[in-house]
Order: sequence, then structure tokens, then C-alpha cells
Amino acid sequence: MALALYLIYVQKIPKEQIELHHHEVDGKGPDIFDWAYTTSYCRAFAKAMGLPIYFSYREGGIWREMYRKNEGLQDVLYQDEVDATRI
Repeated sequence: MALALYLIYVQKIPKEQIELHHHEVDGKGPDIFDWAYTTSYCRAFAKAMGLPIYFSYREGGIWREMYRKNEGLQDVLYQDEVDATRI
């Protein structure tokens, strides 16, 4: 968020050239690293600043990554529309 403010107010980058992205570390799994209010905070900031926001997460989240055995990294799923409720 600080970078967005810096780009807009210090560097004078037009808002039309900025989009926000947030990667949800926990994905759809149990809450381990992401705070419960992070997603709503990101959406509220984007709305207040008039910026589009996109979300992504790794299939199985950090929980699956920490406990995987004999398997590669899971896919990262990306939101395909601006500010969708969920991916």
C-alpha cells in the first residue's frame, strides 16, 4: 500500500497506470500467515484509492507447501477479473 501511495503522490503516476496485486499465502487452507482482515483491508484500500485489485493464491496454500512430500510446487491461481469476490 505504501508503494501505491508513493507512486501516486510522490512520483505522480496516473492511477490508470496502477493496479494492485495481493497473493494470499494461506490460499483456501487454514489461517496460518494471512490475517483474517487482510483481504478486506486490501479491497477497502483499492476502493478508496480508485485502483483495480487482483488476488492470487497457490493451490493448497502454505499448509500444503509445508507438508508436501515427493511432489512439486502446486499451481498458482490468478483472479481473472478485477476485484472479484473470490478466485
